[in-house]
Amino acid sequence: MLEEERDFEGILEQSTIFVKDLEEIVDIVLNAEEIFFYDTGSIASHERIYHSSEKNLLRHYEKGQYPIIITDTILRELKLTQRNLEYLAQFSKLIYLREEDFFNLLNVEIETRQATGRFLNSSIKAFSDFIPLKESVSAVENISGADTEVILQFNSFFEEIDNKSKGEISLLWCSLIISNLSINGRMNFISKDSDLYSFVNRCYAPNPYLISNKPKPRITLMSNEVLIQGIHNSETIPYEEFCEYLNLYRDDVHRGVIYFNKQNNVMDYNSVVKKSFTNDELRDHIVSNQIKIIY
Repeated sequence: MLEEERDFEGILEQSTIFVKDLEEIVDIVLNAEEIFFYDTGSIASHERIYHSSEKNLLRHYEKGQYPIIITDTILRELKLTQRNLEYLAQFSKLIYLREEDFFNLLNVEIETRQATGRFLNSSIKAFSDFIPLKESVSAVENISGADTEVILQFNSFFEEIDNKSKGEISLLWCSLIISNLSINGRMNFISKDSDLYSFVNRCYAPNPYLISNKPKPRITLMSNEVLIQGIHNSETIPYEEFCEYLNLYRDDVHRGVIYFNKQNNVMDYNSVVKKSFTNDELRDHIVSNQIKIIY
């Protein structure tokens, strides 16, 4: 374990592709129209596709200008190899954030006591699906060192459950921290994980009993299918290239696609459908504009 830790830290230290300075990170996210949070499974899958075909679907969205955020937990789940780094080096604003720096990130823009309160509130909200963790964090006082106590509880709790869903919660937590910085950009979760879809939807669902003048964060969940439909709808790429992307990035045709039906180009918001498609079936539905994919 110690050797793995040394290897990880060594690779991370030598790499020059990550933005790590907290003031620079704050400046980037405050000025970004789009912010991407990249999940472990999607990175691993996209990296394999890139090395086998030199195709990079996310570049059509990142466009060489929007930040992509990866937390320490995500990088550790990846094991951080040189192949990972070669793929991730394709993105120009790749942000690496340690969970231990979430509070310090807020403290760049917000005075200490207020930053501590916002950090604790964001943590409680991020951990809502894990009641024991949520309750223990709720009991932490708004005093100096509160962030250290929360990090200890976060790591200890997930270690006890074999780190299940730790990466997904790390990304959700990170997004809540960043939403405290008065950002204007949309936050996009790049993932094919059904748990993350559920965590994000429950966390950001509007509260009908809460009246607030604070703008609500703009959130998008982007599975491979969402990305594929997006490039078909918004870019002038050849039909053959669209089909190539679809066949490359849909590596699990049994994965259920969540979508709205469309009738005469009008969305039917009354029902959400989840269904599996073959690649040919999904291609035909996208091309004929019969569905709007949600996830």
